[in-house]
Amino acid sequence: MLTRRRLVHCFGLVLACARPLGAQARPAAPTPAADASVAPADIQAIMKKVLSGAGPTPDEAKRFNDYDQAHHDVIVRSMNALRDSIMRKAAAPPPSQSTASVTISGALTGTLNLPVGAAFEVAQNASGVGFTGGIPAATVAVKVVGELKPGTYTSTNPGVSGVLTVSAAQWMWEATKGSSRDQGTFSLTITSVLVAAARSDGKAYVVHGTLAATLPAVTQSGATGTVTVTATF
Repeated sequence: MLTRRRLVHCFGLVLACARPLGAQARPAAPTPAADASVAPADIQAIMKKVLSGAGPTPDEAKRFNDYDQAHHDVIVRSMNALRDSIMRKAAAPPPSQSTASVTISGALTGTLNLPVGAAFEVAQNASGVGFTGGIPAATVAVKVVGELKPGTYTSTNPGVSGVLTVSAAQWMWEATKGSSRDQGTFSLTITSVLVAAARSDGKAYVVHGTLAATLPAVTQSGATGTVTVTATF
């Protein structure tokens, strides 16, 4: 069942991370409810219901988890959009995009091949690396301060934040860094960074490396156990 803590986490972290890399930052909201103002009316209603102490129905819980997953995906799509925009405006030929070979094991299993997006934005002084898609659905979005360089970025490092999820039906496993309720662990190793195109507001990258992550269950979704995600790209 969704709890107040889960909703605060989702709206505090997911909606903040979901802001496209090219968008202007909004002033920090004093309460989670202010962030929820950008959500559809039914999502706002579910949040208000839970914050008042009432439990959501199974349909409401599923609707909220679906919305949560969709907004995890936004940050990855925005990184790809920024990368493509930079390539177009720089009049550079599109580079070969790396593909992540993903293995999911533990409470849920599967193998996926997903394109990797990576970009740096000057306005945020931050780089993002991520991929999303597949069945079961996997989303990885890791953000680091500054321009991306070869190295290892972990959930214990300062200046690193991230949202990593695996989901099937209503069940979800998640690792987060940078929220009020961090859980799980991840380690992203970048072995090579190719600047495919650059202009005054950012850079598009082609990257290669590995990922290892441990995602505990989001118990409110009905999931149990732990999922391990490994990827090579």
